[in-house]
Amino acid sequence: MSEVRAGLALLARSGSTRLANKSMLDVCGRPVLAHQLDRLKLSRRARPLMLATTTLPADDQLCAVARAAGVEVFRGSVNDVVRRLTDAAGAFDLEFLAVVGGDDVFCEGEFVDLVIEEYERSPADFIQISGLPFGTTPFGVSVSGLRRVLEIKASEYTDGWERYLTDTGLFVTRTLDVADPVLRHPEVRLDLDYVEDLDLTRAIYQRLYRPGRVPALRSVLHLLLEEEPGLASLNREAHERWLRNRAAMPLLFKSQAAPK
Repeated sequence: MSEVRAGLALLARSGSTRLANKSMLDVCGRPVLAHQLDRLKLSRRARPLMLATTTLPADDQLCAVARAAGVEVFRGSVNDVVRRLTDAAGAFDLEFLAVVGGDDVFCEGEFVDLVIEEYERSPADFIQISGLPFGTTPFGVSVSGLRRVLEIKASEYTDGWERYLTDTGLFVTRTLDVADPVLRHPEVRLDLDYVEDLDLTRAIYQRLYRPGRVPALRSVLHLLLEEEPGLASLNREAHERWLRNRAAMPLLFKSQAAPK
């Protein structure tokens, strides 16, 4: 197993439509982004950890939070996430990226390390983790895979862009299963995409957060499943809404590149 040039890209921007400027919303006196970076900095393998945001002036505030946390910043395409990631990887001379969305506020460094180590064992275009709570998982993508997506997609608007990798049969993909029963709770939603998600995130942090200490996912799940199971109902309907929106996003191909 050889060590690869692998980094972590946190995708965040101020222009989110469903929950405006969510990365800067207050949770226990700090921006969501600051809490998220605390968790991701626990990765042992991702070098560098970067915020991958846009060139719009509105995202200056995100860059300030990242730099204050000692995190690298890359600014790229406003609408084309695939282009932004490809350019970010090129700027840092990387061959593989662990990617975390701005809504994945409970993603932890140990899961980032899992996808990097799996790529080192056996390279693939796309590596994901199944079984974890929704909104806690990174995925890994090779830079060569990103470049291929740029060749085949027809639109710069790339919500759900990872489906080019997972749903077309054109790429080598791999899924890692979570064996730990404490963590294996895909029915739990910990994403941050709607107001209800924000309510749950704030409730969790109000109960578990202490300055200088990251509330571990295991503690979060114990809270939701054992101590206060009613909390998980705060965003239950939001998940159905998210699934409907996701299914409505088309994959647009350049005519000569569509899968057979």
